[in-house]
Amino acid sequence: EIATVYGMEIPYHDLRRMYGMAAGYALATPRGPCHTSCDAYIVLLGYPFSEYGIELNIDWYQDDGPMAEFCARIQDYRALYASLIICTFANPPPEMILNMVTKATGLNLNMEDFKTLGERMYMIKRLFNLKMGLTPAADRLPKIVLNPVSDGGSAGKTPNFQQLKDAYYKYRQFDMESGYPNKEKLKDLGLDNL
Repeated sequence: EIATVYGMEIPYHDLRRMYGMAAGYALATPRGPCHTSCDAYIVLLGYPFSEYGIELNIDWYQDDGPMAEFCARIQDYRALYASLIICTFANPPPEMILNMVTKATGLNLNMEDFKTLGERMYMIKRLFNLKMGLTPAADRLPKIVLNPVSDGGSAGKTPNFQQLKDAYYKYRQFDMESGYPNKEKLKDLGLDNL
């Protein structure tokens, strides 16, 4: 077995060391495991985006609801960030980005608007993938990356991916069978026409 998700090779930010990368690699959208669409490692290493609601108050080895929410928020932030075509290496604080967008567009946006925009962007990509035939079966990790290693900082550790995926689906309000967000979530995001 090779280390791919959605046919794309997994980058080597070891998900056995930072369980947030497991959700990032298996549940990233739209193209598969990308270390910039859910770069949980940056936050876990000490660069939180607290203005955006992403805090560094999570255990690296957590594989349940709080980690699922943590990863979803990072994905939403990075969906918004990527749409603005800003280099990921720069990583300006969310408040600075909001200020730039407000001044450039003349729109009166606040951080809650920004969060909603990011979530909408993520969800539109998710809906596109589902319409193109992606199913929840594709939201998986290959066994080869779930095998524990025998030495180093993550020796003997591996995330309970099914538990993490279930918590992620619950947080995102995805149907467990179809992978689609529920109607209430789509309506909340103004996407009920998709």
